[in-house]
Amino acid sequence: MFEPIIIVGPGRCGTSCVTGVLHHLGVFVGSRLVGADATNPYGHFEDCEFLQLNAAVLKQSITRVQWAERVRQLLKKRRELRVPWGWKDPRTCNLLWDYLAFFHDPKLVRCVRAPDAIEASIVRAYGEHGWTWDQANILRSRRERELDRYLPWYRTMEIDFDWLRQRREEVVRSLVEFCELNDVSPERISAAVNFVRPASAAA
Repeated sequence: MFEPIIIVGPGRCGTSCVTGVLHHLGVFVGSRLVGADATNPYGHFEDCEFLQLNAAVLKQSITRVQWAERVRQLLKKRRELRVPWGWKDPRTCNLLWDYLAFFHDPKLVRCVRAPDAIEASIVRAYGEHGWTWDQANILRSRRERELDRYLPWYRTMEIDFDWLRQRREEVVRSLVEFCELNDVSPERISAAVNFVRPASAAA
């Protein structure tokens, strides 16, 4: 049974880029993905099914019990694929303890970036929707506290977004090894490396 690869980070820290890399390496990251837009021209690579469930429970439009049952159904579908799979949604940080209870030995990939760079990216991307520096700081801090609290107990690979963009092939190959993606073709590795954009690209 394939345990998931869970890509986590507070947002605007390279999670989309890393999930896109995994997609190019052949990992199933969702059948319906949030696509490109002005805030991320290369795609968010967020699995709409996980995103919708997470958003619903955090907005309290469904109960925790309802959320857990729907997550179980979704995980069953993913496991039945019998391929490497995972997902990315920054809201997972807020629900991390709940998610971890579903798994025995998940692989967690934590994306990191300088706090001021994350907050600047949030304000740059969503400032026209009312996001302020204070709100960006609160969001980043809250999500990173949850990651700091639980990730030390699990297998975790940390990827610095700036380092990824500077040492693309090295980091991609380390990710392949950590995720135990056996028999990845050279063509897939090349596509994953080339997907990583330079420092000017959106996170």
